[in-house]
Amino acid sequence: VKIEIPLAEPPPIVHADSVDLGDVIINLLFNAADAMPKGGVIAIELRRQNVLRPDLRANPQARPGEYAVLRVHNTGTGSTHEPLPQLSQPTSTGKTSEFQADLGLTLIQQVTLRCGGWVHTTSGTDRGTTMALYFPIATEIARTPPRRHALVMDDDLATCRAMTAYLED
Repeated sequence: VKIEIPLAEPPPIVHADSVDLGDVIINLLFNAADAMPKGGVIAIELRRQNVLRPDLRANPQARPGEYAVLRVHNTGTGSTHEPLPQLSQPTSTGKTSEFQADLGLTLIQQVTLRCGGWVHTTSGTDRGTTMALYFPIATEIARTPPRRHALVMDDDLATCRAMTAYLED
């Protein structure tokens, strides 16, 4: 799989948790790679767009304004021209693990919606799949403190205590 990332300008700042945004990007890349079992190209594009009429069906709270649009396109076989399913609908993908695919797509949607944006997907057997994520551009930069919580689960109490001590250090 070849990854293409042409950046013509510095990326815009959006109001999003950095960990959530990282998870979104990883899920986008895994979904794109899984759609191309024999290889192909993943093209990532990031650009600014002034949106006058946001997709209110995808996010009723979306507002007109400046958006950062993250597009991830793969040259996989694709399936239809259907939009990404709503959160309450089951999804169907070519992934080995349907459950994992559903979780990844749900995470992508939830994070994008929580930021005030939406997701638009197009797919076709002859042109691959493109997922476009719309994030409102921040008008002011807010510094959020880093996360300070971790959940450690293990059935061995000694391992939990050792992990707790390690993380606290």
